[in-house]
Amino acid sequence: MMMLPDELIMLVQKNVNDYTTLLNLKMSCTYFNKVITQFSLTREVIRDKIDGYKNIRYCSNINCKKDTEETYLEQFVCIYHAKAFNIAPIRINNKYYKACSPYCNTCFIKYILIGDNTNARCDIDEYEDEYNIYY
Repeated sequence: MMMLPDELIMLVQKNVNDYTTLLNLKMSCTYFNKVITQFSLTREVIRDKIDGYKNIRYCSNINCKKDTEETYLEQFVCIYHAKAFNIAPIRINNKYYKACSPYCNTCFIKYILIGDNTNARCDIDEYEDEYNIYY
C-alpha cells in the first residue's frame, strides 16, 4: 500500500487538533479506499493515454513489410511500411471498442490481439472494411 509523504502527514498532525476532525478524516480515507478500486484507477490511466495519443504515419513494426507482404502487396511498391492503424473502433466478440495502435491493421491483429492465443480467430468483413476478433 502506498503511504503519504512524511511532510503531508506532519502537516495533518499539526493542523488537525480535535478528535472529531481526525475521526472524520480516518473514516473518509477508509471509505475512499473501498470505493476507488484498482480497476477504476487503471481505466483512468488508460483513458488518459488514449486521449493523449498522437497519430503516426506508418506501422511501428520493423518487419512490417516482411510480415504482411501478402496482404499489402500493391502498397509496398512505394513504401516500406503499411499505414498505421492509429485510433479507430474495433469489434471484439461482437462488441465495439475504441482502440489506438501505432501498428497497421494486420500487425495489430496478428501480434497484439491474437498473438499466441490459439483459440482466437479473425473474420474479415470486406463490405464494411472491418475485422471481428473472436476469443
